[in-house]
Amino acid sequence: MKAEEKYNELKKKYQSRIAEQTRTINLISYLRLIVFFAGSVLGIYFTVEKKFSLLAVDAVIFLTLFLLLIVLHERYYKERKFSTILLNINEDSIKRIRGEWNTFKDDGEEFIDESHPYSQDLDIFGQGSLFQFINTAGTYLGRHRLRDLLTSPPKSSNNINARQEAVADLAGRLDWRQNFLFAG
Repeated sequence: MKAEEKYNELKKKYQSRIAEQTRTINLISYLRLIVFFAGSVLGIYFTVEKKFSLLAVDAVIFLTLFLLLIVLHERYYKERKFSTILLNINEDSIKRIRGEWNTFKDDGEEFIDESHPYSQDLDIFGQGSLFQFINTAGTYLGRHRLRDLLTSPPKSSNNINARQEAVADLAGRLDWRQNFLFAG
């Protein structure tokens, strides 16, 4: 399977998940509202009728249900956030394949160094740069590490070989790479 097809397949998968998770989140929100109003109406009724033992049962049952729905809502909300980030990762991957990577916001322009021997000639940083094409860093330290890798040649052939082996290993581990990007 071609890379673009794989990313499109994953994109559709996450779009579908997000739609389902949104429906579930909305349903849980409606259920929370119903539970709140039902518990409140019954609580008012039991208070007016001076049935305090039933009021206590009402409070325990409806509060438990309401808290359970809050926990479920938060779980699905986090899952949707995870799916949304993975959708964005796949959309960016498709953009890279289609040559649309120069629209990415982070181009590393602040790393441009006029005194560096080759970074200007090779468009390492800035609009349409190598940095803009390959950067997927989600942290300050990750961005600086990529900058260092692009501006400092490897110290030895062993270092080059180790990097090539790491790239070859990671190339076949799409799920791992995307989960790593999500964690960033």
